[in-house]
Amino acid sequence: MFFTKYKKVFQKSIFSELSEEEFNSLEPSFKEKEYKAGEVLFEEGDTGNVLFLLIEGKLKISKRAESKNIAIEKVINEGELVGEMAVLEKRPRSASVFALTDVKVLLIEEKKFLNFAGSNPGLAIKLSVKLSRRIRRTDEDLVEMIAQMQRKLNKSINRFSSILDISKEINSSLDLNQILRYVLNIAKENIKAERGTIYIYEANKQILVSKIFDGDEFKEIRLPIGVGIAGKAALKKKVYNVKNAYDEPEFDSSFDKESGYNTRNLICVPIIGNENNLIGIFQLLNKIKGSFTDDDEEFLKLLSSSAAMAIQNATLYSQVASAEKMSTIGKMSSLIIHDVKNSLAVIHGYASIIDMKIGEDEFLTSQIGKIKDKVFDTNEMLMEILNFAKGQEKLHLRPTSISEILEDIKTENTHDLLLKKIKVSIEIRFEKDFNLDRNQIKRAINNLFINAIQALDKNGNIELVAIEHSKNIEIQIRDDGNGIPVEIRDTLFEPFTTLGKAKGSGLGTAIAKRIVEAHKGSINLETKTDEGTVFKIFLPKLELN
Repeated sequence: MFFTKYKKVFQKSIFSELSEEEFNSLEPSFKEKEYKAGEVLFEEGDTGNVLFLLIEGKLKISKRAESKNIAIEKVINEGELVGEMAVLEKRPRSASVFALTDVKVLLIEEKKFLNFAGSNPGLAIKLSVKLSRRIRRTDEDLVEMIAQMQRKLNKSINRFSSILDISKEINSSLDLNQILRYVLNIAKENIKAERGTIYIYEANKQILVSKIFDGDEFKEIRLPIGVGIAGKAALKKKVYNVKNAYDEPEFDSSFDKESGYNTRNLICVPIIGNENNLIGIFQLLNKIKGSFTDDDEEFLKLLSSSAAMAIQNATLYSQVASAEKMSTIGKMSSLIIHDVKNSLAVIHGYASIIDMKIGEDEFLTSQIGKIKDKVFDTNEMLMEILNFAKGQEKLHLRPTSISEILEDIKTENTHDLLLKKIKVSIEIRFEKDFNLDRNQIKRAINNLFINAIQALDKNGNIELVAIEHSKNIEIQIRDDGNGIPVEIRDTLFEPFTTLGKAKGSGLGTAIAKRIVEAHKGSINLETKTDEGTVFKIFLPKLELN
């Protein structure tokens, strides 16, 4: 029977006061129909000549304002009637209705429904009450929507005002690292993220380099374009808002595993400069509450636009300043090196005379030999400084043993190691020789080794480790000191970077980086306050023929 089949639904509907006989009399007027989730029952503006009684599933009403950017939406549950306003008013549909889930409805034509309502006063009264309640709810929804719009507008005004202030602040500085730190802190505070990184794009190498890494631990990350979520955002120049990091196939969880951090969600936003050129990537991790929103995306886009020009200006200034520094070094080096080389020639000459006079004393002969070697090394070092200033690195590749280089470095620094009671361990995980410029690679490693000695107090430890990988060799210089000071982490490989050293020109790490890059390699830095520092040199495997 019709009544028995739809009894539960009718009891929740405007037909609830009808008798079983009246229900059954309606059967010829109703027609059952099914819609799949997402299917449209009718659209705003359609002619309304049918009513729908929902008997199973959920429907959604959507009404758009003239601006097309505002929508009022409502979910319809079982037992509710939709489409009656157009029928009663004889006007086009005032909203669109679609199936939120798979649904079943009973359709009743306009004429049959009006005839039945006219002959049943109780039904007409119930229908009037229902319409009155719907109007009241609509009024309440409109009030709440206006309040939400006002809150959103106020938020947008505040954020836009913040962007203007930020733009003034960052464009007043030409210090790249200061700009990056300020911008990252602003981004983190405004969108409520736990952590963040700013990657700068190095177009000549097609890589992203983490220039500013939030938190105490500093680990320079070099990411090829297209690799990982940040690399993908750079390649596509597109925002990636990832709700669940571990559900994303391109998410690299290795940093989480190493650090113990748990990345829940992240957002990557490209920093785009003039002529659509990629400058870098914002990467923010873990929204403090929930996931990153569309508002967060819009704010980061605005912030990245403001930051782009400031970063470009600061980078250009840094390049000009660096060129001026190099010019100064070159001029000074040319003047000084001439005199120093003369002194070295004198030292070497006297050492040779002493060598001829001492006869067969093996110990003295050995010591004189070391003096001559150091004279040669010093001369080579002076030429490297001059070449560095001129931007020239001439490589003389020859079969080179990494093991011998590391042992030599340890021996040559024996005095300073004994003075501080520093223990040095050497671990070589391969036996091959590779084609390298022995003197320059030794200079690069020695510069970083001396940094480690200077960073340690008494009774510290230094580890020298050499590892062979499939495509390159890795050399680690690891110490358990206090870590690189925060103030110079971002500029450590730039010329004249030094802090609190009694000795040193501030060129050691810059020269090391230049030498390694001349070999088509790279240097990575990992450091953490009170736990130590690791320099990792990666060199391509140029095996012997």
